[in-house]
Order: sequence, then C-alpha cells, then structure tokens
Amino acid sequence: TGPRNYYYYHDNGEQQYMWPVWAVVVAIITSVGLIVDVVLFLILIFKYPVRSGTSLLGYMTIIGIMGIYAINFAFFVHASEASCGARRFLMGVVYMIALAPLLIKALDNWGFGQSNSQKQVYSGILPMGSVDSCNHYCSGTVHYSHYLAHIG
Repeated sequence: TGPRNYYYYHDNGEQQYMWPVWAVVVAIITSVGLIVDVVLFLILIFKYPVRSGTSLLGYMTIIGIMGIYAINFAFFVHASEASCGARRFLMGVVYMIALAPLLIKALDNWGFGQSNSQKQVYSGILPMGSVDSCNHYCSGTVHYSHYLAHIG
C-alpha cells in the first residue's frame, strides 16, 4: 500500500499533498449536499418567512446540517493538531446544532399532546414553568459545583 499520510515529493525535494481517491469522491458528494442545503435554506428563508414559534428551530436544524456537511472537509486533510482539534470539537458542536432543535420540537409536541381536557391552543415553545425549573436546576448545579470547589 502507499504512504498513509498521502505526502509525495517532487524531484526537487518539495513536499506535495495528494488527495486519495476516496477523499475526492466524498468531497464531491459533500459539496453537492452542501450546495443543495444552502439552496434549500435560501428558498425557505425567502419564500416562507418566520411566522410561527418553531420555524426558527427548523432554520437552526438546516444550519446544523450545513455544518455536518462542512465538517467532512476536516477529514480530508493531513492529520495535524488543528485538523484533529476541528474533528473532535466541531463534530460535537455541529451535531448539537442539528439535533437540539429536533429535541426541543419533540418536547414541545409531547407537552402539547398531553393536554386533552382543555381546548388545545398552541402557546409557544414549552411553558414558562418548564423554562424556570430548568434555570433553577442549572443554577443549582452551578452553585453546588462552586461549593464543591471551595471545600475540596
């Protein structure tokens, strides 16, 4: 098999990076997916402006999918500290950006479907009590971690 790092040298000794065949094929597919995603995003932005509560979450999901396509390019270049850092850190970030709105929409639909006894009227994403309880939980966790840091 060929060299693992895909570096080749000219006759004068200069180092040259050669993309492997699999990277070229995946880069073409990724580029097509990225272009289709950008076109879809622009069509949705201009044709269907934000009118309801969860439209923004849909746009955030599309931006996350764009990031998933874009992060593939970090795997085509030679491994270095910068590319490995991008691979490790940005993969989690772009998947969080893509999947968090889907979780929020699922929780929103789940809460909306629970209220059978009263007239169902959409009141927005998650009731304010849920947001307040989440804030209290998060602030309590932060205070507890500060407490542990001071006694430890």
